[in-house]
Formats: sequence, structure tokens, C-alpha cells
Amino acid sequence: MLARKADFGGAFTSLSAVWEAPGIGPARFTELVIALGVDTIPHTPTLSQGDTQPAHPRDSASATELEFSYEVMKEGLGPTAGTIIARACSRCASFAPGFNSELGVWEAQVEITGLVLDGEDDNVAVSIQMDERMQPYDWLQPLDKAVPQFQFPAKMQLNNSMIIKAKIKATGEVISLVSRDVPCQAGRIVDWPPYGVRLHSQREINYVDASQPLGPPLLKIGDATTYLTGPAYFFLHRPDIMKYEYIPGDGPRDLPAVRLEWAAMPVDLPTTDMFHHYHVYRSPNPDFGEGGWANVSGAIFENEWVDPNPPSGPLHYRVVCVTKTIFGDNYEAPPGQIKRVEPGISLFRV
Repeated sequence: MLARKADFGGAFTSLSAVWEAPGIGPARFTELVIALGVDTIPHTPTLSQGDTQPAHPRDSASATELEFSYEVMKEGLGPTAGTIIARACSRCASFAPGFNSELGVWEAQVEITGLVLDGEDDNVAVSIQMDERMQPYDWLQPLDKAVPQFQFPAKMQLNNSMIIKAKIKATGEVISLVSRDVPCQAGRIVDWPPYGVRLHSQREINYVDASQPLGPPLLKIGDATTYLTGPAYFFLHRPDIMKYEYIPGDGPRDLPAVRLEWAAMPVDLPTTDMFHHYHVYRSPNPDFGEGGWANVSGAIFENEWVDPNPPSGPLHYRVVCVTKTIFGDNYEAPPGQIKRVEPGISLFRV
């Protein structure tokens, strides 16, 4: 069944021989067994292809586990190493594939658009998020490079840098870490959304103190495997505003109020237990971009809220769901749809 593996000194004659190969690790062994035991029928997935609008990429969100070995290399600290499983969720977007004539292969871009993971062991607690200052190129390519159109099964490669907030339990010190390397994980994907995919690190990655990025490495991440286990409803839920009321002021100098009610986060679905509270944002004009949105509510724990003193003029609102990291920091999911609240007595009503 296993014909050859020259890198490990010759042919494999059994799965136990594979298990004993140096450096194979449990995650890669499992991936190999799955690849051998499952016949995948090639097929063309829907990755935002089409002849009609909308043209935006296709989003997905996955419950995610990142299992990695680490070594802390901080001066004055004794040997500190171990393995952590960090859990929560991630989201990404897939773009329509095209033929890359330079490489002679079909290729589709993937963009990681959100990541929040928490984990700890006896030595270290970590919270992991995307370093959004870096814009890597992540991609999918069919395993059969001779196919006339994009199809699965395919290779998936992610090249994403992370920001790691870490607490060293022996000293109580909390540090923010960034990498000047390009972390790379790759794996085999058979469908989209990529549920059930395992992505494996390709090399060790060093992390440095974010406040001293040219300083020595403080954390080394060794073997790392990402598991995308299923849908992540914390990222998938849309807290769209379903009901609203404009309440005029009593006098000419009195400000109005706006009552809002939105779709609540479901319960008892995968990753919805991450939900902690909502934020309500207001903007006079969404075309101003992200800088034009202001958090006007603070933390709201029910799916309704009254804006007590909005200014006169156009009012636009949107709601986001928020989780708390292991350190108590806020992390926001994507917003619901924008809702413009227009008074009943308006130039735009007849």
C-alpha cells in the first residue's frame, strides 16, 4: 500500500513503519492515513466564480484548533517548553480561481480575515490573533496540475503572521510577540468551506518582543498543526438590526433618541459560547470608511439598546458581536448589515 519513501531510508512495508519514521509526528501520520483510506472524487467547487454580481469573495468560518510545541528563550528563565492546544475560531474568504500561466497551474487566492485563539499549559498562557499589518498571499492549487479547470482535491497554503500575547506564569510577565519570519502552513483540502482540513507547519518560527522587534527571539514555535473542525457560528452570525424606532425630541433644542433591536447570537451552536457582549456603532456616513464609525454603546448584553442623544442629520448603525480573550481583551466578529434610521417625517418620504 505504501510503495516508497526514500527520504526515510527506503520503502514502507506497514503503517507501523510510517509511525516510526523520524519527524512524522501524530498529526502528519493521521493526515497520511486519511489520504490513503479515503477516495476523493475530483470536483469543481464554488469559490466565488460566476458571470453575475455580487463579485465579493465567498466567506467561511471554522472552529479552529492550533496545536503547537514551543520553547521560551527569555534570559534568566529556566528551561520552559511544552505543547499547547489553542482553540476558538478563524474565518477566511475564497476568490474566483484563474489560470497562472507563469506556473502552468490553476490557482485560487484565499484571504484570512479573522483569527482568535486562546490556550495555556502549566508554563504559559497565550492569546493569538492575526497581524493585519502583513498582507500575505494564501492560495489553493489542484493536486493534479494537468486538469483543465480548478478542482479539488487541492493543496492549501497559508502564509500568515500572528500576534501572540503571552503570559509567563513563573514570573507573571505579559509580553506581546510578533514574528519577522513568514509562518507557512500547508495541507490537503477536498471541499469548501474547508471543514476537516489539517494544515501543517513547514519550519520553526521565532517570535520577538513587539516593542523591540530587532531584539533576540523570545519564543520559538516548533511543530504546529491547525485543525479546521467545523462551522464557527460566532463569526458566521449576522447581528442585523431587525427593528428600530426614531423618537423625536420634545422641543426644538432637544435631541432625538433611537431604539434598536437586532438578531441575537444563537445558543448551543459550535463556538457561540464564545460570545460575551455586543457593540453598537454609529456613523453619519458609511462612505467615510472605518474611521467614521464610533462605538456609541459600550458593552451591551441584551439584543436591544436605546441611543439616548444622537445628533441631528443622517444616522447609520451597525452591531458587532464581541468575545473576550483569555486576557480579557475584546475581539469583534464581523458587523451586521448597516441600517439607516430615517424619521417618519422626512424629506425622503411622501
